[in-house]
Amino acid sequence: MPTSDIKVQTKEGVVSIPKGSIAWVMETGNDAAVYDMHDSKGAPVKVVVNGKELTLAPGMQILLTRDGKSNFDALNPGSNIGTRNVHEKDMGAGIKAYFAEFTISGGMSNVSVMRNLLKSNNYEHQEAAHKVLKNAAILSDLDGYQSPYKTKQ
Repeated sequence: MPTSDIKVQTKEGVVSIPKGSIAWVMETGNDAAVYDMHDSKGAPVKVVVNGKELTLAPGMQILLTRDGKSNFDALNPGSNIGTRNVHEKDMGAGIKAYFAEFTISGGMSNVSVMRNLLKSNNYEHQEAAHKVLKNAAILSDLDGYQSPYKTKQ
């Protein structure tokens, strides 16, 4: 969890992670994926691509790619994390953004960096993990009867 606002430069855009927010950013060399795990109050995780600002919320993923032929399932580097409600947007200059909901609990279970927060003896790591798990519980409670998450087969 950053103690100050940070920016992460990827090939396709800039990710802004405010102080207190938790995001997992994956740069594959071809694509970039951003997973919003927790937002600090009033300060969401944002991504700027070609001057266009995209705002995320906990449980939302954005995948940025220049690959115009493959689909989300083929490109998603976090394919072991369940996703649903995928939609795409042309960001210009050959960049496509895929938006998806993802299961935060799947991220905590299947991403070693996130899973290690749960096992850490460091109080700040434990506090961050509890905030993420709280988001997972809240989103799960709000889900109702939405379509299930799916992983790449």
